[in-house]
Amino acid sequence: MTVLKELVWIRRTSQRRDVALW
Repeated sequence: MTVLKELVWIRRTSQRRDVALW
């Protein structure tokens, strides 16, 4: 696995959290 993939995963979770907050 690459670090980039992990970063993308974290960003996707962050976006989902942002949507939930909004």
